[in-house]
Amino acid sequence: MVLGGAAGPKTAENIAEFCDGWMPLGELYDFEGGMSKIKEACKAVGRNPSNLVVSMFLAKPSIEKVEGLPAKGCSRAIFYLPAKSADVVLPTLDGYTKIM
Repeated sequence: MVLGGAAGPKTAENIAEFCDGWMPLGELYDFEGGMSKIKEACKAVGRNPSNLVVSMFLAKPSIEKVEGLPAKGCSRAIFYLPAKSADVVLPTLDGYTKIM
């Protein structure tokens, strides 16, 4: 199970107790603060936080955002794709290839 959203105290406890991962919304929440809370919650229950899969949702990805994720404990970036026709989606995907 992967829990998404901000990692407040209760959410961090839930992630540490019964989740396989966390999916924060990159542009909305304090990622570093959330990771800190999750690491503390994992310590409290005797769990290794490095076993969690962290997938950052980036609605507006950039090379700078993606390059810094592994050092922060994030193993995956998820990019937004509009629910549009191929003439809109394909150029968006082409743009993402420059980031990856």
